[in-house]
Amino acid sequence: MGHAKPKVLTPLEALGVYANAFRIVDEVVDEDPDRCLLEFLVYSKTEDLAQVVGRVRVKKGLLPAIRDQITEVL
Repeated sequence: MGHAKPKVLTPLEALGVYANAFRIVDEVVDEDPDRCLLEFLVYSKTEDLAQVVGRVRVKKGLLPAIRDQITEVL
């Protein structure tokens, strides 16, 4: 069994994508009512537009911990 070659990341991939907002999409994900989507957005207040740059499926029970961590940093 061979080893896969490690992927070489571009600088953008290594640094990630900028996001300045997020939202919780409280819909049933994969028919699991205990999960939701946490969407990361680039939001422009002047244009009142947002673009989704990433999504993470999370258990709803983790949302308070995520909120607490964000609040602690702010």
